[in-house]
Amino acid sequence: LLKAICADLIPSYGRGFINNDDLYDNLYFYAQHIGYVPQEDLLFPHLTIYENLIYRGKLVSPNISRDILNRKVMGILTQMNLVHRRNTLVGEVSDTKMSGGERKRLNIALELLFEPTLIICDEPTTGLSTTDSEQIFEILKNYSDQGKIVIITIHQPNANLFEKLDKVLVLDEGGKPVFFGCINEVFPYFDQEIEQIEYRKDAIIKKKHLRMPDFFQDIIDYPLYNKNNEKVYEQVDQSLVPRRKFPPNYWRDKFKRKQLYELISYDSVQKKNIDTKREKTRKKMPFRGHLFQFITFLKRNILMKLRNKTNLFITFAEAPILALIISFILRTSVEGDGYNYHHND
Repeated sequence: LLKAICADLIPSYGRGFINNDDLYDNLYFYAQHIGYVPQEDLLFPHLTIYENLIYRGKLVSPNISRDILNRKVMGILTQMNLVHRRNTLVGEVSDTKMSGGERKRLNIALELLFEPTLIICDEPTTGLSTTDSEQIFEILKNYSDQGKIVIITIHQPNANLFEKLDKVLVLDEGGKPVFFGCINEVFPYFDQEIEQIEYRKDAIIKKKHLRMPDFFQDIIDYPLYNKNNEKVYEQVDQSLVPRRKFPPNYWRDKFKRKQLYELISYDSVQKKNIDTKREKTRKKMPFRGHLFQFITFLKRNILMKLRNKTNLFITFAEAPILALIISFILRTSVEGDGYNYHHND
């Protein structure tokens, strides 16, 4: 879903709109305003935190001056609480040079460096401690308070993190929508289903009153019980699983009814949108910019190669060692003459 929103994947059907413009038809324009932070790292392990940002900035905006870029990098490092670690090598994920929270903050910093209007983060808190997760959320919340749009996916956030969200989209299996709207509306949305359950009802209601996001999982996946309070099972893909009281299609139909009600209740008197035509073009980069990017790529790759001692040793030692081995195995000589490569059939 996130890759479709940021047009990293173009869906086979369906359309996406930004400001009533088709996203995929105007991708050349909107792509420069969208930042995407995937789950996996996009960091170069043999560069420092500062160098990762500097080279990223040079490649994205080759015409920016070194002084302005340096101020931007130092500003984002301060914002991400990484300025005291700017000269630390990033290292591999298995290394302990940087914590998981620091790595994730650096990934986000790479996208925030040039202040995109829309930033999309794929599970930014997965695998992080509560403290690191709250720090990531605080950074993203501050960014949204500046008038930017932040979209994230998250699994089972704690109550403190959930309260920082403005809106929430709850999806069931198969991408079926369960709810979309303000977080103040999401808990009462399930009142009708609470009335239909009996077993473990008090525990679920308690989670609702405490505004714990675990409540959604409990009510959506609530199993079907028989008269003896025993779970009813069904066979799915050669395995028995508890049958759900509220299957995905149930939530999808309820969500559609909610949409229809909101559409009918919507104020018919709307302000007419003034269609301000603007030229959605991206300026072509001059030859000098392409040359600068090439030099930046070259410098970055050489620097990474030089710092990777093991790879450097293998690169220089492999060729002569292989040459010696091959020459020893394939050595031959014509009778009466010394070794001659030319006569080696």
